[in-house]
Amino acid sequence: MRAVYRLMTIAGVGAIAFGCGDSQGPIIELPRELSVAEGKLVEADNKFAFKLFREVNEQDTGKNIFISPLSVGMALGMTYNGAAGATREAMQEALELQGMTIEEVNEAYGSLIDLLRDLDPQVEFLLANSIWYRNTMTFEQEFLAYITLPNGSTVGQLMLPQVREAYETGRMPALLPAGGSQ
Repeated sequence: MRAVYRLMTIAGVGAIAFGCGDSQGPIIELPRELSVAEGKLVEADNKFAFKLFREVNEQDTGKNIFISPLSVGMALGMTYNGAAGATREAMQEALELQGMTIEEVNEAYGSLIDLLRDLDPQVEFLLANSIWYRNTMTFEQEFLAYITLPNGSTVGQLMLPQVREAYETGRMPALLPAGGSQ
């Protein structure tokens, strides 16, 4: 079973990179071995992805679906950092993260993101995961420390000028009407 997940991971990364490489052809293997924590996280993400697809398909039977299990898993992983008690246990089970500490999950996500960013110099790999909140909310510092990513991005307030700038520079196409709105 582990070999199947590893093959799926390599195939998934290869599919992302296919056609993005230079004249040497597609990238067919990872430039390094995955760490133990990365391997566990990939296995957990794959299990979660199949559960997610199965659930979405049951809800939208007969329809084409397009979702990103990686994005959903990473977004839930960010909120998992702020969960405690029964909520954290339920999220751990849903995300298939049993046997991993929260530190291992965070470090593995960070190093896998770096791996994907450096996989092909001709590809600009961007993530748009964020937590948006009202400026009247406060967070515990421990939570903020957990969700500060290795690339320095962190939690930010919902500020329409920032959203508008992302839209106007083409980083967020079609999410706001032309000219934006308040």
